[in-house]
Amino acid sequence: MKKKNDFEEKEKKLRERFLDQANRAIALRNKDREFHGLEREFLYQQAQMTVDYERSKDIHHARDVGNVRETILRDFLSNNGCLPKKYSVSATSVRVASPSGHLSREMDIVLYDSDELITLMNRRDMYEVYPVE
Repeated sequence: MKKKNDFEEKEKKLRERFLDQANRAIALRNKDREFHGLEREFLYQQAQMTVDYERSKDIHHARDVGNVRETILRDFLSNNGCLPKKYSVSATSVRVASPSGHLSREMDIVLYDSDELITLMNRRDMYEVYPVE
């Protein structure tokens, strides 16, 4: 009988321990917290970008639609803090110049190393030329 009682007592303590651990895990998962991970942050950003994109469908001129959608993407890249401070996003349309002087086609959005970039040409913040690296 004593062995049976010892076994039942150990089993009871083990069940209580598992139940306590399960309750602590549930409490941690349900705990209100401010940051819920990058995935959720990106889902919020995605939802806002989708709303902005859908709103841009009301615009009829292709150039204007493109400008609005570029701004949506540019704002996402510039303002969410996912790029290291070292990198920046072009604020205007950009062309890239090779060492021989040839220019690329227009690029709507360019990511660049802001510590190293020099602007070869800037026209009233509407048009810039960057050197190729």
